[in-house]
Amino acid sequence: MANGDALQNIGRGALAGAEDYQGALKDLKKAALERDKAFADIENARLAFKRDDMKTAQALKERGQDRLERVDDAMGAFAAKVFD
Repeated sequence: MANGDALQNIGRGALAGAEDYQGALKDLKKAALERDKAFADIENARLAFKRDDMKTAQALKERGQDRLERVDDAMGAFAAKVFD
């Protein structure tokens, strides 16, 4: 009977690990979307700069940088979930 219990425990552990991994992948996809938004903000900042709209350019640049910082944090959290 001990072998049956061991297999059940292994199965439960594998299922929990798979669920954690799936959750981490969802977080990674959200981070990728945030990264794309950051790049769009930075590109829009560049365009605002070209048309001499410095206030808008600065605001967009800062927003893009903030987004990239959140992406870095999300990537660190992903690595911690998957590799720890």
